[in-house]
Amino acid sequence: QASAILVCLSFVLLAALPRWPTSNVPSFGSLTFIMDPVQVCVHAAFGGFIELQCSPRCQFKELGERLADLWSVPTAYQMLLHGTNSLVGSEQLVSRFTGGMKPLSLTMVVVPERIAEDLQLGSIPMRQLRALQFLGRPGLWCNGEWVVAAAAERLPHSSVSIQEAAVEVLVRVAKEGNAEGVLAAASSYLEHWQQQTREAAARVVRRVAACCGQIPIAAVEDRLRDLAPELRSTALHLLVDF
Repeated sequence: QASAILVCLSFVLLAALPRWPTSNVPSFGSLTFIMDPVQVCVHAAFGGFIELQCSPRCQFKELGERLADLWSVPTAYQMLLHGTNSLVGSEQLVSRFTGGMKPLSLTMVVVPERIAEDLQLGSIPMRQLRALQFLGRPGLWCNGEWVVAAAAERLPHSSVSIQEAAVEVLVRVAKEGNAEGVLAAASSYLEHWQQQTREAAARVVRRVAACCGQIPIAAVEDRLRDLAPELRSTALHLLVDF
């Protein structure tokens, strides 16, 4: 009888414990009714920061998924750091939080090597598309020559989606200061044996010309003799305008 009374008292005490109202606490992961929510401040290596209130039991992989939604950075390209230490996805926030009023400060960096892996010519098309769509975002830090080369190499791709994503990457990089490198890369595909590839390269040249005021004159002049009337017309208009 005594043990039964103790069990009943335990349930009464547990029921009396305060519960955090889920409608008022912007969190994700499993809520805990014993520990206070953790204030987390995540700084992005490419600029900006965001503050979130999370359950102490929230795993870092859950936090990465939330950041992917907020910042449009795929979790595959993320690395979360606490100081200089990389964080394991299954690890919980409470393992890094020391308590007090100061928020848990983390840094999210983008790992170029993971993007480059997706862009390998032999990789799955959906992974190539994911990488190109990410690299096509305006204001992105990544403008290196490897980005230009990787995007240009996909102009002959059989997938129209991948081809168009490659065009967007090249135009973005040109707008952000590397028009000369983009035009040089695109010009080499103006002589490709596939008409579809030549047309994609011509779109890059036309859009870069419109936003940056530069064209590869010799390469465009060669298109005046192209077998495709659309390309001859594009070349003529570019030369007339510039």
